[in-house]
Amino acid sequence: MSLRDMSLTKKMTVGFGILLALLVGIGMTCITSSTRNMANLDQVIFADELKNTMLNLEIDHLKFMAKAQKVFLDPSVTKMEVITDDHQCGLGKWLYGSIRQETEHAIPRIASTLQNLEQPHADLHNSIKEINALLARHGREESLVQTEAIFLSKSVPALEKVQELISGVIVALDAHEKQINVDLHTSATSMRFRIKVICFIAVLVGVAVAVLLVRDITGSVNQIIETTAQLTEGDLTVRSQISSKDDIGMLAKSINTLAEQFDVNLTRVRGSSSTIGAYCSILDDFSGKMLHSAADMSGNAKMVSKAAEEMNRNMAAIAAASEETSVNVSQVAAGAEEMSVTISEIAHKSEEAIKITEESVREATVAEESVRGLGVAADMISKVTETITEIADQTNLLALNATIEAARAGDAGKGFAVVANEIKDLAKQTTEATQEIKQRIEGVQHSSDQTIAVINKIAATIQETSLLVTTMAAAIQEQAAASGEISENVNQASLGIQEVNDNIAQASKVNNQVVLDIVKVNTEANQVAANSSDIRELAAEMLSNASALDELVAQFVIRNEPFQVGDVKTAHFDWKLKLSSAIAGYQRIEENEIPDHHQCSFGKWYDNAPREFCNAPVFKVLGDRHEVVHKMVREAVVLQNQNNISKAEQKMGEFEKERKKLFANIDTLYAGLDAKK
Repeated sequence: MSLRDMSLTKKMTVGFGILLALLVGIGMTCITSSTRNMANLDQVIFADELKNTMLNLEIDHLKFMAKAQKVFLDPSVTKMEVITDDHQCGLGKWLYGSIRQETEHAIPRIASTLQNLEQPHADLHNSIKEINALLARHGREESLVQTEAIFLSKSVPALEKVQELISGVIVALDAHEKQINVDLHTSATSMRFRIKVICFIAVLVGVAVAVLLVRDITGSVNQIIETTAQLTEGDLTVRSQISSKDDIGMLAKSINTLAEQFDVNLTRVRGSSSTIGAYCSILDDFSGKMLHSAADMSGNAKMVSKAAEEMNRNMAAIAAASEETSVNVSQVAAGAEEMSVTISEIAHKSEEAIKITEESVREATVAEESVRGLGVAADMISKVTETITEIADQTNLLALNATIEAARAGDAGKGFAVVANEIKDLAKQTTEATQEIKQRIEGVQHSSDQTIAVINKIAATIQETSLLVTTMAAAIQEQAAASGEISENVNQASLGIQEVNDNIAQASKVNNQVVLDIVKVNTEANQVAANSSDIRELAAEMLSNASALDELVAQFVIRNEPFQVGDVKTAHFDWKLKLSSAIAGYQRIEENEIPDHHQCSFGKWYDNAPREFCNAPVFKVLGDRHEVVHKMVREAVVLQNQNNISKAEQKMGEFEKERKKLFANIDTLYAGLDAKK
C-alpha cells in the first residue's frame, strides 16, 4: 500500500511511529550504553570492594602471623592461639565460599590466581597446626627451636606466598579497573556520538515526514475545497480527481457520491417536474373539455326537461282522449249487444213465422194476396238483412282497425279517435236498420194475420213462403252470429283501449320521473362544471409550481436531458386513459390507430440512442418492456372490439403493471442511475 492510499490515521501513525522509533532507538542506545556502563561501574565497585577485601584478608593473615609469633616471644604462651583450619579463617571462608564463585564469574582473569592461593594458604595453616602439635607433645622449652625452624621454613614462606598471590589479585583488580575505566570512557564517547547521529536522523526524518504529510494533506484539502466551492456555486457535474484511499480520498469519494446523488436527484426532480407539467397540461385540457361538456350537458338537460314537461302535457291530453274513446267504445259495445239481442229475437220470431206458415198451408189458396204481400215484405226484410250484413262486415273491419290502432295508441291516439267515431256512426246505422227490420217484420206479421184464414188454400205458396222464411231465419242467425262477433270485438277493443290508458298513465308516471332525473342531471352537471373549474384552477397552480421548480433546478448545472421524459410518460399514460374509456364503452379504438413501438417518439429516440445509454444494462430491459407495453395495448383493444370485456380488463391490468415498470426503467435511464452503477 502506497503512502497516498493510507488513511490520515495511518499516515500520522507512520510518521509518529518513525519519530518514536528514532526516539526509542536513542533511548535504547542510551539504555544499552548506560546498562553497559552501569555493569562496568558495578564491576569497578565490585573490584574496589574485592580489593579492600583482599587487603583486609592480607592484614588478617599478618595479624595471624603476629599472634602466632607470640609463642616465641612470650614464655607464658604455650601454643599458637590462631585458627588452624584453612577453611575457617577469613580468607578460607572467602576462598571456599560462594563469594569466590561470584568473583571468578565477574572477573575470570583472577580465577587462576585464586586457584593458586589455595595451596600456600593451606600450607600456612598446616604449618601452624604442626607447630601446635609439636608444642603440645614436647612442651615449649624442648620444642621451641624445632617449632621456630618449622615456622621459618614453612609458615613464613607460605605467608609470603599468600601475600604475593593476594598482591597479584589486587594488581589484577587494578588492571581490571583500568580496563573498565577505558571501556567506560569509550562507551560514553560512542554513546554521545550515536545519540547525536540518531537525533540528527530523527530531525531529518521528522522534517521529511512532516513535509510529506503536509504536502499530501494540504494538496488534497485544497482540491476538495476547490471542488466544494464549485458545488456550492451549483455546478453538480464537477468531481474531485483525488483517487487515494486515505481519509481525504474517502472524503473526496463521499463528496463525489454526494454530488452524484444530488445530480441524480435533481435530474429526477427535473424529470418529475417535466412529467408533472405535462400531466398538468393534460389535466388543464381535460378540465376545460369537462367544463364545456358540463355546460352543454346542463343546456341539453334544460331542453330535455322542457320537452319532457311538454310531453307530459301531451300524454295527459292523450289520456283524456283515450278515456273518451274508451267511453264511446263502451257505448258501441252496448249498442252491439242490444243489436245482437234484437236479432236473436227476430230469429225467434222467424221460427214462429215458419210454424204459422205451416199452419197456414191449408188456407194458402185463400191468402194468395196476403202471401204476396208477405213475399214483398220478405223481400224488403231480405234487403234490410243485406244492409245489416254490410254494416256488420264494415263494423268487423272497423273493429279490426280499432284493435290495430289500440296497439299503436301510444304514438297515434288521434287516429284511434277517428276509428272510434266511425264505429259510433256505424252503430247508429245498425240501430236504424234494426228498427226498419222491426217495422217490416211487423208488416209481415200483419200480413200473416190477414192470410191465416186462407192459409190452407195456399199451401203450395205457404211452402214456398216457409222456405223463404227458413232461409231468412238462417240469414238472421248468421247476422246474430256476426252481431255477437262484433260485440266481442268491440269489447276487446274496449279492453285494448283500457290497456292503452294504463300504458299512457304509466308512461306519464315514468315521464314525471324522467323530469325529476333530468333536473337532478342538470344539478349534477352544474356541480361537474364547478368541480371542473376548480380542477382547472388547481392544474394551473400545479403547472405554475412545476415551472417554479424547473426554474429552481435550472440554477444548478446538472447532466444534460437525454429526452423529454414528461412527454414520453404522458404519451404512454394517455393509452391507459383511452383503454379505460374504451372498456367503459365511452369510445372505440381501432387496432390500426395504435402505433408500433418503433413509431412513437420514445421508440424513435431509443432506436438512435447515444452510445453511453446503449451500454447501460437497463437499456435492453427498457426496450423489451417498451415493446411489451405497446403489444398489450394492441391486445386489449382487439379484445375490447371483440366484446370480450373481462379479458380486456385483465389485459389492461397487465398493461398497467408493465407501464409502471417501464416508467421506473425510464427514470433509471433518465437519471443515469444504471450507468453510475
